[in-house]
Amino acid sequence: MSDSIATEDGPHSRNRIVAFVDILGASQAALSGQTNALVGDIFRLGRTMRWTHRIHSLNADGGPVTQEFKPGVVQFSDCLLLWSDPLDGLTPQQFVDTARSFLWNLCAEMGRLLLAGIPFRAGVSEGPVVILPELNIFAGRPIVEAAKLESCQNWLGAAMLFADLPDRLIRRPDQVYQAGDRSMFEHFVAPSEPVPLKPDTPKHLTDKSVVALNWALSVQEAQGPSYQDLRTKLQALQLKAGERGQDKYRLAMQFLSAVEQRFPCTTSEA
Repeated sequence: MSDSIATEDGPHSRNRIVAFVDILGASQAALSGQTNALVGDIFRLGRTMRWTHRIHSLNADGGPVTQEFKPGVVQFSDCLLLWSDPLDGLTPQQFVDTARSFLWNLCAEMGRLLLAGIPFRAGVSEGPVVILPELNIFAGRPIVEAAKLESCQNWLGAAMLFADLPDRLIRRPDQVYQAGDRSMFEHFVAPSEPVPLKPDTPKHLTDKSVVALNWALSVQEAQGPSYQDLRTKLQALQLKAGERGQDKYRLAMQFLSAVEQRFPCTTSEA
């Protein structure tokens, strides 16, 4: 369901996290006639990024309750637009749970894309959007921001735009909520690692508002890969990349090493 309300005055927007994910090199593959390989990557992209996340809470009687959610998703050839459940109108705990669950799964699934041999790049933003899949309507500044941020990055990786605007619910990567005294983005972002942006990047996408996302998050999961697994796959993809793509993989490798130092693996490499 879209959860956007359509009236005689038009649809009403809801605040959501939106992500735009692209397969690197897909355009060149299509132009060079590598149709079969490209179709296979597109199929795996759509299949991998359709996760189910669970939020555990307590009911009015104090009993455990588990809710299951799936992200909204629409696929355009080699790109995906994903969106979270609405963030507005929630209690602080519900807000944190909804946002964290979406970001955790998004970051974890991007690591699985890499392991599947699919080089990706993703842009993420949050804010009021109108999403009516049944009418093929997807509108709002955050969608434009996410798509633009994806195309402006000059590496294999992902980043999120934090916009300090009145209509945003997520404004800073160090934002703290009543649900706890630690940032809800602690494991998802790497603010000390610069995001390489192309020279023609718009002014509103600056180093102060664009923060790298930890796409290696899945190593923290019980059945997740190791950092070495991700590094090996990066190296294999780099060997296949042309000369123009080498810097993208070199920067991704540097980012992976930095994330490994900041978030040492506690499960699969323990």
